[in-house]
Amino acid sequence: MDLRLLTRLLVKMTGAAIIVWAIAGISGTVVHVFQMTAQDVSLLVIVSAAILPTAIPLLIGVILLTFPGMVTNFFVRGEDIVGPPSKALWQIEGVMYSLFGVYLMVTAITDGIYHYSKFRLYHKIIENPPYLEMPRLLPQDFGAIVSTGAQLIVGIGLILGANGLAKLFRRLRGTRDEE
Repeated sequence: MDLRLLTRLLVKMTGAAIIVWAIAGISGTVVHVFQMTAQDVSLLVIVSAAILPTAIPLLIGVILLTFPGMVTNFFVRGEDIVGPPSKALWQIEGVMYSLFGVYLMVTAITDGIYHYSKFRLYHKIIENPPYLEMPRLLPQDFGAIVSTGAQLIVGIGLILGANGLAKLFRRLRGTRDEE
């Protein structure tokens, strides 16, 4: 079993999944653009709310799909490992945790951009409320912002500590470490 070839395949699959996820979300961003243009919001806020949440995942997905060798070299250090399946499989498990971390980080970044643009839109509407006083930040928005921050931290943690997490799970399962 060639670890690098299998990892390249997993990286390509992750890139394709992120691209599909980004394309599926385009309809929501188009609706968001129409809502924001009706409120006479600045072009920067419209771009950050509509284009960036789709462009960032598309760009990362295309990078993963186009350059899987570079991404594989980042995640898999050392020589090519062709050996017993158990040794290669725990390294693949670590790569999968890293790729899941990339996915969490990408979604957290795009959600963060969405929350920022939503906050700017609400701020624009609430600055001159025509008939009622509204809170600056709704409780569910605060919860979503905290959740997005936690998702970003978990994603970065998975990227940086994937191999350690794989080793921890191997020890908890009671399997022997074959390094």
